[in-house]
Amino acid sequence: MGIFAYLGASVLFILNIFLIISNRVWKNIQEYKMPVLCFLFSIFVVIGYNLAGRYTSYYKWTAILPMLLGLLLWSRNVKQKINTAIIGITSLILLVAFVIKYPLYGETPCDRIKAFVEKQNFKPTDRIAAPFCTFYALKPTNRFTYFYQIYPQNLIGDVDYIIIPTSDKEYSYNKAGMNKYLNEKQKDTRLCVEKIDFSLNPNIALYKITKK
Repeated sequence: MGIFAYLGASVLFILNIFLIISNRVWKNIQEYKMPVLCFLFSIFVVIGYNLAGRYTSYYKWTAILPMLLGLLLWSRNVKQKINTAIIGITSLILLVAFVIKYPLYGETPCDRIKAFVEKQNFKPTDRIAAPFCTFYALKPTNRFTYFYQIYPQNLIGDVDYIIIPTSDKEYSYNKAGMNKYLNEKQKDTRLCVEKIDFSLNPNIALYKITKK
């Protein structure tokens, strides 16, 4: 499931499981029902989005937020001092990790994606197949943008450009499907597929599709 590709989500998940077991929640479910319900809701969200085939990095907050809320509730409910210390240390680690990943000042990953997209000077009528990380950069100006994680690839049809992630660590959700789509276009003898630009930060490449 896509959510567990993110370290913060994995840490929260493991911590919630640890707290459920260490506090023997099943013996006093009434006392711990709220943090447990928050945790179960986050699991339901993950399963629901994956069944719908639409769990992308933009939606991870819908699972992480309930687990964070549950963590706050745990801090009020737990009796053992060791559990309180673990919750506090974990919260600090997550805060530091978040600030490192998304600095309060300077360029963010979204800013770099937007700069890459703006540099291409796409026309409003261009048809573009792209990963969902480009949603906010492309959708306001290019209505004919098709995202691999949403549109079935057989319904995308002809496109003028394809944007592909080039790293296994970034934007990797459904990367196999994106590469398959590009390979199909490259094998089509009626088309010319040319790599016209790439970026190392963010790790994405741009291909232009023209008919021979």
